[in-house]
Parts: sequence; structure tokens; C-alpha cells
Amino acid sequence: MKAPGFSIADAGVLLLAGACLVASYAYFWRAEGGRGERASIWVAGRQYREVPLSQPRTLEVDGPLGTSTIQVRDGKVRVVDSPGRQKLCVRAGWLSRSGESVICLPNQVVVRVAGGQPRFDSMNF
Repeated sequence: MKAPGFSIADAGVLLLAGACLVASYAYFWRAEGGRGERASIWVAGRQYREVPLSQPRTLEVDGPLGTSTIQVRDGKVRVVDSPGRQKLCVRAGWLSRSGESVICLPNQVVVRVAGGQPRFDSMNF
């Protein structure tokens, strides 16, 4: 009687399972959101301004803690500076896809990319 071991069929099953895993990851987690057309800027729960992503500009937005600096360039938007201690919204980097957003929570400033087909149909915080 032969002891059970690792056969060629076992290797084939593992390779097939690995290929299915990679394919399903690529299919379900791809970046689907379309290119955004404009940035919607909110301060303390109210819409402050909406700007097209096609026109380069730098905005100074006053929130409860001070001024947040927002930059629009090359169809993208980002927060360059904000008075929060940890600067999480600054570290978020460039946003360009519809539905993406960055929140400077201490200063109550929200930047959201709009237009096109969003990647998500809802967001929860």
C-alpha cells in the first residue's frame, strides 16, 4: 500500500483554484469609477463650491479651524494643506474618479469628485 502524496492532479487543482482566485479578484475589485468631471467642495455640511476638474486652480477654503488649500490640476483634485494635526486628508493624495472623496474632519471640509459613473452607489462613515 502506497502512502498518500502530492500528485500531478493535486497540483492541477491548486493551479486552477489559484487562477480562479486571481481572476475573481481582478473582476470584482477593479477600479470601475469613471473619470470625474468636477469637484464638489463642502464646508460644515453645506456646499461651498463646485469646480470643473478641467481648469487648473488653487482654492483657499475657510473652515471652523482655519484654511484648507485645495488644488485642481490635470483632471484631478487634492487637499494640499489643512489645519488638522494628523493631515490625513492631505495624505489621501490625488482624486480623479467619480465618487471618490476626501474628508478633512477637524476642519469640516469635504471634497468629492462628481460626474461620470461612480464606483460605489453609497458610502457609510
